Amino acid sequence: MCIRDRFFIVKQYMINSQPRYMETNGDLVASIEYMEYMNLGLDHYDNAIERINKVTKEDLQRVAKKYFHTDKFVWVTVGP
Repeated sequence: MCIRDRFFIVKQYMINSQPRYMETNGDLVASIEYMEYMNLGLDHYDNAIERINKVTKEDLQRVAKKYFHTDKFVWVTVGP
């Protein structure tokens, strides 16, 4: 599977998971609390799909290069 297909799958997952944030009254309250705490505005979920669709593979690569420094990663293996 090429990176373009994976990128599309991730975007579709994020879009399709939006309704899960509001399945119960508690979820709805938590979502509103999160939007208020992060200063996202009450229209955050209304515009989420549009914002997700605007993200490009190049945007993702640019941000990954800025924040993920592979030369500083530490591998940890946990198991019996």
